[in-house]
Amino acid sequence: MQTIRYIWPLLRIKNIVTFCSTLIESANKAERRSPRSRMWWQIWLVWILGILGLTTMPWENYVGHSHWDLVNWIPFNDHRFAVEDLLANIALFVPFGFFLGHASRGASGKKVWSLAFLASAMLSTSVEFFQVYCHNRNPSTTDICNNVLGAALGVWLSIPH
Repeated sequence: MQTIRYIWPLLRIKNIVTFCSTLIESANKAERRSPRSRMWWQIWLVWILGILGLTTMPWENYVGHSHWDLVNWIPFNDHRFAVEDLLANIALFVPFGFFLGHASRGASGKKVWSLAFLASAMLSTSVEFFQVYCHNRNPSTTDICNNVLGAALGVWLSIPH
C-alpha cells in the first residue's frame, strides 16, 4: 500500500500529460485555426502543466487520507493570509489568462471571458482538492479566488487596447 501512495501522483501526472498531448494534437489538426492560434493553444497547455507541477509538488507530501480540517473555506479569512501568497497566486495565473486570450482570438469576448473563468476555476479547484490529501499544504478558497482574478487580468492584458 505504501508503494501506491508514492506512485499515485505520478500516474495522475502521466494522465494529465497524455490528456494535454491529445489536446495539442487536436489543436494542430483543427484546420480553421491559424498556425499562430495553434501556437498560443500549445503555450497555454504547457503553462497548465507548469501550474500543475508547481502547485502539487512535493509529491512526497501526498498521503492516502484527507485533511479537510485544514481547508480554509471562507475566502480572505485565512489565518495564514499573506500579501506574498496573494500576489504569487495572481501572478501564476496571469499568463494562463494571457495565453488563453491570445489562443481564443477571434472568439466573442463573452466566450473568452467565460472560458477563462471556468477553466481557471476548475484548474485551481482541482489543485486545491489535491492539496487536501497532502501534508504541509493548506487548501484555500482564497487561492481559488486569486487564481481566477489572475486569469481575468491575463485575459484583459491580451485584449488590444
